[in-house]
Amino acid sequence: MTVIKSKAVVAIRYPSDESYSAEVNTESSSCGLDFWLSPIALRWTATYLNAVPAIIQIENGERSARTFCLLRRLPLGFALACSYPYGYIVGDEDLFWSSINEISREFSRRRILRLEMAFTGPYLSQWDEHPRDHTGLLNSHSLDAVRHVFHLRPEDSASLEGRFDSNIRWSIRKAARSGCTIRRACINDVELLQSLYANTMRSKGAPVNYGQARWEGILSEMEARDKGCIYIGEINGDARGMAAVVDGKVSRHLIQLAVPPDAHSSRLGELLVATAMHDARAGGKYFFDFMASSKTDAGLIAYKAKWGTDCEPVNYVVIKGISGMQFLIDAGRWFNRVGARFRGL
Repeated sequence: MTVIKSKAVVAIRYPSDESYSAEVNTESSSCGLDFWLSPIALRWTATYLNAVPAIIQIENGERSARTFCLLRRLPLGFALACSYPYGYIVGDEDLFWSSINEISREFSRRRILRLEMAFTGPYLSQWDEHPRDHTGLLNSHSLDAVRHVFHLRPEDSASLEGRFDSNIRWSIRKAARSGCTIRRACINDVELLQSLYANTMRSKGAPVNYGQARWEGILSEMEARDKGCIYIGEINGDARGMAAVVDGKVSRHLIQLAVPPDAHSSRLGELLVATAMHDARAGGKYFFDFMASSKTDAGLIAYKAKWGTDCEPVNYVVIKGISGMQFLIDAGRWFNRVGARFRGL
């Protein structure tokens, strides 16, 4: 643990430190923070994002506040802090927001370019109800997103599909007629999963941001503890798609659906999602979280809405560190998107 003596104290603790997540173990909303802030999830996400779990803590006499994040390594010794995938403040919220300028100066000293916090669900109020007149904050509307959540009502056990759009119901029936079947992946399928994911991303002109470590973490420690699993979709015995989910106490989160274009006509993707949803309900979950989508991705938003989901905002707050270097984050993301388009040609 690294502690800096200032009003804004940055501490680095690793996921094996159980005190890291002790304060959020009772979280039970669709956000699933009981999973995302658990030691097992922090180890996993830190591995495939090339990051280090961290607590940003503020103290002032008997008052204290802290938030959880991942410090992602950047070139030249810089770092990006992000509350992945959703943000949460523990303790005195007023102290946190009144200390933005102190936090910003501490970030600058530690070469942290910015902290990106994503608030959603019951935690929107942690940002919406506080002032925005701090010089350490940046306009973050370009990062704002939406997420879609399906409520798994126990009384719907016999009619889950009844809440789906008619096109989704038709797609699920077509998948069965097309010879599609679903099986659970095992650790020996890691290379296959990476291939399905990478081929799908390249076909869309999107970046291949993750490697095999993303799937290895789910199929080893996490699946053994009922914290996640991966489904493989097959057509006449050939693997043609995959869906990865992770599980909180009452919520399941769809973190990846990948079906290359040559299998789209079979509607395998819809069968993969429906299977994951049925299993979530059978496992006692109350929420199925389709995760965040960019506000500009109208097609993806419309697709998620067809599953009978509720749309919820994801509002970002950006606390800046080194003012003159903020362009590095946006430039890097732009080059990542543009490069992916050329690689997909």
